[in-house]
Amino acid sequence: MFDAVIIGAGIGGLVCGCNLARNGKKVAIFEQHSLVGGCCTSFKRKEFQFDAGAHLFCECSDVGSLNVILKKLDIKYEFIQYTANDIIYIGNKKYNCPHKIKEFLKFLENNFRDEKDNIRRFFLDIKKRENINKFENIAYEELLKEYFKNQDLKKILSAMWLFAGSVPNELCASDGISIFQSYWKEGAFYPKGGAQKFSDTFADKFNEYGGKLFLSSKVVKISKVGRVYRVKLENGSEYSARVIVNNGDFKALKNICNNSVTFSEDARKYMNLGEESSSIFSTYWALKCDDERELNISGWYLSEADLNSKSAILLTVPSLYDKTLCADGYHILQTFSMDNYESKENQLDVVREKIQGLILDFNKKVISLETANWKTIQRYTVNYNGSPYGWKHSINQGGRKRMNSLIGDNIHQVGHWTQLGSGIKSVVISGILVSRSILGKEGLY
Repeated sequence: MFDAVIIGAGIGGLVCGCNLARNGKKVAIFEQHSLVGGCCTSFKRKEFQFDAGAHLFCECSDVGSLNVILKKLDIKYEFIQYTANDIIYIGNKKYNCPHKIKEFLKFLENNFRDEKDNIRRFFLDIKKRENINKFENIAYEELLKEYFKNQDLKKILSAMWLFAGSVPNELCASDGISIFQSYWKEGAFYPKGGAQKFSDTFADKFNEYGGKLFLSSKVVKISKVGRVYRVKLENGSEYSARVIVNNGDFKALKNICNNSVTFSEDARKYMNLGEESSSIFSTYWALKCDDERELNISGWYLSEADLNSKSAILLTVPSLYDKTLCADGYHILQTFSMDNYESKENQLDVVREKIQGLILDFNKKVISLETANWKTIQRYTVNYNGSPYGWKHSINQGGRKRMNSLIGDNIHQVGHWTQLGSGIKSVVISGILVSRSILGKEGLY
């Protein structure tokens, strides 16, 4: 018998479990995979370590919201500032955008002088809370059009749409603003040692607080007897708990709950009408390259023509900043783009062509290559259609319209399917808030 059972050891579930166990609750986490972390995991090929998905984090400075929460859980973790600038490529044009919001603002004003007054007005307006109702009911592209005419400027301000899985004309403006502010506030950080080490740190702390972590343990059935939930695993084992926290796929939860489990009206609405986000196509390259100057190409590659082109590519070379990921003289290169649900080969050709135009004799430097698409993400995380962002960040499902974390009587959803949305910072906060709700406390910290 447990106070709480958490289904899924993604970051949101691990954070929730840590805080519950830290406060004296008897907690079990069941994870169907052999690793913790969900989309925040790593894998090795030969002597190269790759991050499967999440590896660029925001608000990781000493006063950043992510680091503040880690400290509250007594977790100390070192983050590496990923780059002083963020390079945004638009066709053949290259913009070196400085991190930190004040420097970024000055950069935009200097490069788009005709839009200077509009830029200042935009930055001021998106901070005003009285505008939130408006922002939740229009697309991010529509918001940008109200302020700007220059197409390159609009692309720079919306380049991070890949972090939401929705192009600007689909992306809820309030969610687009949240991603924009979070990213440019301090810039991107990399978890030293890689994504798996970051996730394992939470698992270790959970065990230290007395929690019980079960890996390779898939939950196949949830039922309710009186006020107690019964959880059955694929191996036939059964456990009881007063509270259920789901950190796994929300649609999958519906399939494993029998009729004795009732859901809230909000949860039932999303079960029937919710639209999941697009998935991601990823490539992982191991390279032999002695000249690091050749690899200073991390950035966002955007279409010159269409603001809503789904051909955008995020390219990163984390081994330039964390030398523990591979041996000297070698590097890892990763790309992330929207999965167009075609064959892996077709999508790979597009990415390969882009990289070949950036690195001289690229094919001769390649030692190994791995790819992943929606099927890969679905297999390892059980996210429906390989959705790494939960519900689509659309106008109908954005901001405060996203699903509530309380989805039934003592049943909670934590992570990227809930109101806080996707991204490491968001799911960490989600884990804290759900645990606080269970503990009967208020406030974030």
